[in-house]
Amino acid sequence: MPSKFSYVLFWLALSFVTFNCIRLLYQNAYKVPVRLSKFNASQNTTKEVIRFKDMELKQSLEFKVHGLSRTCKTYFSSSLKENLNLLLRMKTDKITENYLYDLGFPHRTKKVEDLEIPGYVRRTIKSNIPTIVCAASSNHFAELQALFLHIDTKIRRYFPNIQVVFYDIGLNEQERNLILNYGKVKMRRFDFNRFPPHFRILHLCSWKPVIIQELLREVGFVMYMDTSLRPNPSQLKEYFTLSESTGHLFRAHPATPKYPFTIPTNTFFGTFEYFMVPPCLFHDIPEIESGYMILRSNNIISLLIMRSWLTCALQERCIMPLGAENRTACSQSNMDYHNCHREDQSALGIPVLLIYHQTNNIPLLPWSSFVTKRGESSKYLLNNVSRSKMKLIKTNKRT
Repeated sequence: MPSKFSYVLFWLALSFVTFNCIRLLYQNAYKVPVRLSKFNASQNTTKEVIRFKDMELKQSLEFKVHGLSRTCKTYFSSSLKENLNLLLRMKTDKITENYLYDLGFPHRTKKVEDLEIPGYVRRTIKSNIPTIVCAASSNHFAELQALFLHIDTKIRRYFPNIQVVFYDIGLNEQERNLILNYGKVKMRRFDFNRFPPHFRILHLCSWKPVIIQELLREVGFVMYMDTSLRPNPSQLKEYFTLSESTGHLFRAHPATPKYPFTIPTNTFFGTFEYFMVPPCLFHDIPEIESGYMILRSNNIISLLIMRSWLTCALQERCIMPLGAENRTACSQSNMDYHNCHREDQSALGIPVLLIYHQTNNIPLLPWSSFVTKRGESSKYLLNNVSRSKMKLIKTNKRT
């Protein structure tokens, strides 16, 4: 006869099995979100190593990672390899692939195991300080002068030798001459003739990932900023050091009552189609901001983020789907999906979040990393010319 102790053990085991079965059924039925910690190469769950030329990425055991929507049938993968493969399979064409090749990307492969990047992940980054890259047209020239003032009076106090490359995307001759006279930045004209016609629609910002990629190829370490952004200079050294291990740093815009927007609310459906993922997968996930970022060309994830962002930017109906024209203003009273479209920001946020899922896994900059001063006006360059003339007059009087 079984003892009472055996009965107790039996019922405890049965209760344990029943509880876990109910828990699994509940997760499957209601899509309870699973939040992942950062991938840790020292975890015991490691089972394989993927080699990309001279680089190794260790992978966790693969399982489904449901998003925050309880009705979305699609899911992320816990496998970094699988999520990177998904980015390699996004919609593209031969013309786009030729542009990508000209921008330094290898010919297309649909499997990350086959991806070879000669001279990319092992490239030597000569400086531990990034090159600042920015761009402006005439309607942002006063704002650009305010940015140059911030760089000279704030950032250069900490990094006196920091380099700045400015891209002219629509200045007039007088404005160009003011920058040449200023002499503290390298000015380049963006060559719109090299790219598809929609690049001339400046508010799409298709040019943005191109200028970042061009500088990454040249120097390997870039800090991009819109003309309205003012980085906190006292924190920059910490971010530059952190980027050595992450390869990229972004800032996410948290969904708040004042700014309740998310990726699906601020992105038209057509863009999701190019990435071959449904909008519901990103339900309630905040946007990744595209106005300020720190990037290094030192790892495969940075490479594929840039490649995916450019793949969308180079295709007009990806960065500007039908119906998205002039829909950049987002209404806080309407939180339906596809309420508006953020163009380059949408094209960046989707690949970043396909890799990292929830924002707590992304290498993020803190909210204090910069402030936005949209519309800030300055005559810094014009005043600089006046000061130069005064010095010249004084010199002539002395002689």
